[in-house]
Amino acid sequence: MTAAADPDIPVGSLPWDIYARQSIDSADGIDRQVEDCTREIERLGGRLGRVYRDNDESAHSRRRHRADYRPEYQRLMADVAAGVCRAFGVQDQDRLMRDVREGEDLIDLVERTGCRVVFARSGEVDPTRPDGRMAVRMKAVFAKQETEKKAERERRAAEGNARKGKLPKRRAFGYNQDGTTNAAEAAVVRDAFGRLLRGESLAAITRAMQAAGLPTARGNAWADNGVRVVLLNPRYAGVRTYKGDPVAEGTWEKIITPEEHEQAVALLTDPTRRTNVAGSARKWLGGGLYWCGACEHATGQLRQHVEIPAAPHRGPPAGPTSAARSGT
Repeated sequence: MTAAADPDIPVGSLPWDIYARQSIDSADGIDRQVEDCTREIERLGGRLGRVYRDNDESAHSRRRHRADYRPEYQRLMADVAAGVCRAFGVQDQDRLMRDVREGEDLIDLVERTGCRVVFARSGEVDPTRPDGRMAVRMKAVFAKQETEKKAERERRAAEGNARKGKLPKRRAFGYNQDGTTNAAEAAVVRDAFGRLLRGESLAAITRAMQAAGLPTARGNAWADNGVRVVLLNPRYAGVRTYKGDPVAEGTWEKIITPEEHEQAVALLTDPTRRTNVAGSARKWLGGGLYWCGACEHATGQLRQHVEIPAAPHRGPPAGPTSAARSGT
């Protein structure tokens, strides 16, 4: 159990860590936050400890459940919980959090550990006292409101840009970031559409795109699903969409004609092209989940009320035994 820090301990006897965050990477945004915190800690007579930096990291609540959500923030909270960090400074509360739930988490954590918190622009806050808790909660509410208002402004701007036919922010394979055609990638796109319209399968088109040696717009290798997305994308025919619906003619150069796009959509959405008509849902109870107690192989398709594996025994596999897998 972690012992709570004594709030009466002099500020100067504690190492003060610093947390800095910015949503968009810039040359000196993080550095300014660290400088502001350093000045405030020095004004209090404290000594500097570690610096936790989350650069190009949003604090939006929609990202809270992602595994890569603000890694340095997660590390800071873990260090506070473990007693490794006993005091830390932040430029302002909205750099630390913009969510009411995270505000309550901070209050609970500080009450449990006694960690000291200071905001460089507003001074030290004491979430162990009613006034301090109210200050944290009120700031979290206002930060949440500003986040929602900003999101609404961005949604309206995105819809307006779409209806004007402006280029989407995310680059598509075949185009440069500024919307001009990438000659090498555009040739691969045209070849893929040509193969589709000549009757080639999606798997064959994927192999051709892999052989071209150019990765996806995100730098990954081509797979069937990604190729299908390309072949269904109306951007290549100069169509601007908003939330999946066509709303305007795009202001960028077309790689294929609108007729070619319509043909590609008709082909790829044709139900007769489906090869897996049975679907991917499990057909039998425990299929692929259970292990055979005799040979320790994974079972095949187990029919209900049948107590023997569908697949024949093939001898024990190399690797851990069932006892090792179960931890016994």
